[in-house]
Order: sequence, then C-alpha cells, then structure tokens
Amino acid sequence: MKKMLGRLKTILFLNFCLLVSYTAAQDDDFPHISDSSYEVVAAPSEYIADSRQNYKIKLLMEALEITRPQFGDYNLSIQPGYLPNAVEIKLLTENGPLNVMFSATSIELENLTIPVRIPFRMGLLNYRLVVINKNALARFSQIKSVDDLKPFTVGLKSEWVLKDILQAHNFKLLEVETLDSLYKMLNEGRVDFLIRGVNEVFDELQQREGKIENVIVLPNIAIHLTSPLYAFVSKRNPDIANRLEIGFEMLIKSGDMQRLFLDQYNDVIQQAQLDSRRLLKISNPFLPPLTPLHRKELWYQLN
Repeated sequence: MKKMLGRLKTILFLNFCLLVSYTAAQDDDFPHISDSSYEVVAAPSEYIADSRQNYKIKLLMEALEITRPQFGDYNLSIQPGYLPNAVEIKLLTENGPLNVMFSATSIELENLTIPVRIPFRMGLLNYRLVVINKNALARFSQIKSVDDLKPFTVGLKSEWVLKDILQAHNFKLLEVETLDSLYKMLNEGRVDFLIRGVNEVFDELQQREGKIENVIVLPNIAIHLTSPLYAFVSKRNPDIANRLEIGFEMLIKSGDMQRLFLDQYNDVIQQAQLDSRRLLKISNPFLPPLTPLHRKELWYQLN
C-alpha cells in the first residue's frame, strides 16, 4: 500500500473526478497501478496544487485495497484533464467513460446514479467560513443570524449545489464560472462575501497569496449547512458501488477512515477554531431523505 501511495505522490495535488471500469489484468508502470479487474482514472479540476485532493485518492485506494481479498485485484491510473461537474454527470449517466465521481449530493444526482451514502470527508464541508473584503469587516462583525447575511450579496459558482440552497433561503446571489473570478471580485469589492468549506478556504487563500490582499476570513462566525459529499457510481456498475460501500464501511469499522480524515484535516480544523465561533445554521431543503444523519460515526462533530 505504501508503495502505491508513493507512486501517486506527483499527482496527489489534483482535484478530480473518478472513472472506474472493468479491464483485463495489466502490469503497467505509473500512471497505471495495475493489479487487474478495476481501473480508476482521476482528472484534475481548476484547483491545481490543491492538497485537499490527496485525501480522495488515499481513501479510494484504501477502499479498493481493503476489499481485495473479497473482490480481487484492480487497476488504478491517473489521467489529466479538467471536467466541470455538469460534464462529469453527463459522462457518468449517458454511457460515457466515467463510472465513479465524487460530488456534493442532491436528489437529482442520487436518482441518476448509485450513491454510496458515506460522506467521505465525514461531513466536514457542513462547516463553512465566511470570506469577506477586509474593508467590510466592521459591517460583518455585526452579523448575529442568517437573516443578517441576506442584505449582502454572496458570490458562488453556477454549478455548485450551494446555489440552489441559498436561493431557497432568499439570499442575494452573484454567479460566476470560476473560483478565481470570485476571489478577484471579492478582492475588488464587487461581491460582498463567499461561503467556503473549512477544508477549502485556507488552501484557496494560500494559493492566491499576494493577489488578493484585501480578502480575509470573517473571524467570529461559521455556518453549518448539511451537504455531504459522496462517491456516485454509474447505474451500469452496481458491482463497483457495492465494492466501494463495503470498503468504506470496513474503513469506518477499523478506524482507518477517521485516521485518514484527521491526518488530512486536523490542521485546518484547528486553524478554523470552530468552537470559538457563533454557528449560524442554514437548513438544506434539498437534502435527500436517505441521508444517514442517524449514523453519528460518519460525521465530524464539534467538541
């Protein structure tokens, strides 16, 4: 397992969609890790040099590896190429080359695919921070409730599940196509605030250091919004969905999922200081009814 992780070292920065397909046995060198049966291909998105994506690859590899005795060998490879979320879904559901992807859940996506209902980041994205222009700090320091945020305009990408949730709560939205555009507009005061996950925001600010000198994280509040991220499998491949679900459950039972989670995210959790923030709760009216909220072991909990 350590050998496999080492061979993936050069690509672990990629934010990716996953593609899985059955193939014949191979023994290629990286970018193919070949042990037969399953092939997994990862494609980067716009979040280049994003260390958050190490976790997706590690977790996927662990799930495939721990189920090797039951399901057999697999092939793992990494391929370049950015795919927007809408394109990933299209290729997953319309006989394209994709058969596994990672995404925030929605009722529509769960109907189109086979969702593996285990939040692979333990629901950390449920906790989000507000990012503002520092010149507006005095105004935002007065925020006490969700309604206090609604006079301000929030920027977001058109493809985010967050858009529909905030729209349902009557937020003022400004939609753009790229994250870079959002941060640029916030830096210039052309949008009032962004809502970014605890696992996202610090990497994003570091990547843009020196380019967005007016952008800061609002220090006194956080937002809780339940929006789990799952692996979604093409309906053509129920066997793959079954293997991943069993693998994830085994990782939970062994404690390895929590270990991987803390290895990846403990630093940003500490940096976010969620316990010292006022937590504003926004309900998700589009949360699918089979979301496993009753399984406390699947979700990160504040102390």
